[in-house]
Amino acid sequence: MRYGHLLSVLSECSPQPVSRDKLCEDFGISDRTLWKNIKDLKHDGLKNGFQIKTVRGKGFCLGISNEAEFKGFTQKIAISENRDRIIPMKQRLNSLEFILLLAGDFMTLRELSERLNVSVSTIKDDLKKTESFFRENSLKVSGKPRFGILVEGEEDNKRKAIIGLFRTQLSTLVITPEYEAFTKMIDERALRETLEASLEEHDYAINDLLLKNVIEHVRLLIFRLLRKNYVNEKAGENIPSDDIRVETLVHTIVDYIEEYYDLIVPDFEIIYLRRQMIGKLSYVENKQKSNYIRLIDNALKNVDLIYKTKFRLDNDLQDYLLIHLATLVKRLSTNHQLDNPLIDDIYVKYANVINISMDFTNYINRKFQV
Repeated sequence: MRYGHLLSVLSECSPQPVSRDKLCEDFGISDRTLWKNIKDLKHDGLKNGFQIKTVRGKGFCLGISNEAEFKGFTQKIAISENRDRIIPMKQRLNSLEFILLLAGDFMTLRELSERLNVSVSTIKDDLKKTESFFRENSLKVSGKPRFGILVEGEEDNKRKAIIGLFRTQLSTLVITPEYEAFTKMIDERALRETLEASLEEHDYAINDLLLKNVIEHVRLLIFRLLRKNYVNEKAGENIPSDDIRVETLVHTIVDYIEEYYDLIVPDFEIIYLRRQMIGKLSYVENKQKSNYIRLIDNALKNVDLIYKTKFRLDNDLQDYLLIHLATLVKRLSTNHQLDNPLIDDIYVKYANVINISMDFTNYINRKFQV
């Protein structure tokens, strides 16, 4: 268990105590592990402005005697735990099932404990909770003294189980701690109002879906600028757009970023931004739009067939894909190639998502013959 997460739970419920059973159940840990963490925090609290009090028959509660010291302590442990965050029990069980299915050989309890950063006793409890999952997939987890744990069963059943887990994880992707912290400092409402006011000043309006897409693009741009994660400086020739909406949006976004976040937007990033906005605000004729919608629907049908997913039923996803497809076709028609500076991070953390994206893109490519 991570101490910061435990303190957060106790702080939210303060001054009411939180029962021992509830903490063990919520975090998926043993009573012994919980008590060890409470004991450590009681010791740390003596020098950091807080106390963990044991309330007989009711559990534990948090008392704060020095707000500044307590805040400093929580910030310190948040930084130290940033790379190794607590994994919710459901996600941890999915990870354990994945590890065992992909191992292909015996794994010891100690190895599993180190991989998931929990105690051996917690791993033992988790293995009991995974029994129903493996049983539903006609598989069995067996143990052998001095060797460890192994999943037994037909390879086809293992593959089906992996696909099932994959579908579950697609809906529960976790953003990185850095980006999560960053999103809390972004005033999305102020950004939206700034963009809307600028467009209204020039008597232009864009639909809400497209505006949300632009806001997300700007948010990622600010995140990259803060990390100095720039696009390729050879972004190409700076060609102003004939569409005043594009130039209005580009200048508004750049001014907003430089004023509110005290950042300098390099010229090559402005070129990249302009090309993105050209695509996003491209006019799509009704006939062409119908063709795109049909193409996206068929591509998602193909992906669902391969990965046993249900992307085709997601109307919001189809709307966003329509925006991106129109953008892509516009760029290809003018030979505007863009590099994604985050692609390496995405591939490392979400390799399966990249594979799905490639299958979707390959289907589109075949239809466009590009």
